[in-house]
This record gives sequence, structure tokens and C-alpha cells, in this order.
Amino acid sequence: MEPRWLDADERAAWLRLVAVVELLPGALDGQLRRDSQLSHFEYFVLAMLSEAPERRLRMTSLAQRTNATLPRLSSVSRWGLRRPGAALGAKGKRQRSRLSKSRPLPRQG
Repeated sequence: MEPRWLDADERAAWLRLVAVVELLPGALDGQLRRDSQLSHFEYFVLAMLSEAPERRLRMTSLAQRTNATLPRLSSVSRWGLRRPGAALGAKGKRQRSRLSKSRPLPRQG
């Protein structure tokens, strides 16, 4: 079965969408790094912790919410502990059940 190709209007819309999907993450990351010295992923982690009850989540729950691996979150957690004002840390006895905690992020209103 032959695929149905996009017509001219559909192709134009698709190309604009692809441009946004490809360019937006880099633009957001660049602005966050300039303004806050945080990557987009680091901000996302802090946002998810900020919205959690008592600003705490198990690392596995945080991984699910951020679509990240535990090693990547561990790296961000270690980075946060070395960074003044970031307030991202881990507590617990076992790697799999560590908790992360953050200060709340300012709400935009």
C-alpha cells in the first residue's frame, strides 16, 4: 500500500510544526541558561518537585514525571547539591527510594 503524501497546505503546516519542535527546545534552554544558569531539563525537574506535596518525590516518581532515567536524575541531584540556591537534594538509605526536595519555584501569574 502506497503512503498518502501531504498536499501543499498540509506539507506547509507540517514543516512549520517541525521547525517549532526542532527550534523551541534550544531556544528555551538558551534563555534559561542565560537568565537562571539552569538547563531546560533542570528547570523541569525543579518544577515537578515544586508542584509535589511537601516539594518531595521519590526519585522513581520524579523519573516518571520527567521522562528521565535514574542516573540522569542522580546527576542533576548531585549538581544541585553543589549549587548555592538550587536547593535540590536527596535523602534516604537506598538509591531506588531516595527522595528529592526543592524550594517552590515562583509562580507566574
